[in-house]
Amino acid sequence: MKKSLLVILLLLLSATGLLADSVDVRLLRSVSLGETPRQVVTSADGQRIYVLTTTGQVQLYSADGKKQGVFEVGPEVTGITPQGPDRLILQLAEKQEMTLLALQPVVSLTTAGAPSLGAPDAPVEIVVFDDFECPYCAKAVPLFKQVLETYPGKARLVFKNFPLKMHKNARVALPRRLPQRDRGNSGRCMTCCLKITTH
Repeated sequence: MKKSLLVILLLLLSATGLLADSVDVRLLRSVSLGETPRQVVTSADGQRIYVLTTTGQVQLYSADGKKQGVFEVGPEVTGITPQGPDRLILQLAEKQEMTLLALQPVVSLTTAGAPSLGAPDAPVEIVVFDDFECPYCAKAVPLFKQVLETYPGKARLVFKNFPLKMHKNARVALPRRLPQRDRGNSGRCMTCCLKITTH
């Protein structure tokens, strides 16, 4: 009996440490939506915020409140529910149905001025995000070379330096290993980038 009371007393004392007297609140960011929201929900992983407006738009935001896109779903949609990182369920109350959407945000990026190989006006542009210390990136180099040889004038290979945090020398590998004379010449620079990656 004494042991039971002691255990209960210890549990009560430890639980009181978990209860806060107050909560400190600080504003992270205020986001102007431009429309009246009907519903605001987040993805299960907390990485995306979805805002359903009364006019039938879904506004997509990152976890820190930066707008990533907007798309129309129609004013008849009465609710939304995220399902994983790339799906959204739309509820249509009047029609007594739901619709499942697959979401694929598109990111625009600039390749102007980046090292490249191939025709500048090629209809296909392959952008390679590479880490000079990554052994898996090095394994892809022969494939890139094969694509350029197989489709001359039709493919352009563009290099983007993407050093991973786990590779401590990757961030400085390009400036150190790229000869100064090749840095202004896109073709020479790209050839050198491919050589660096394979070593």
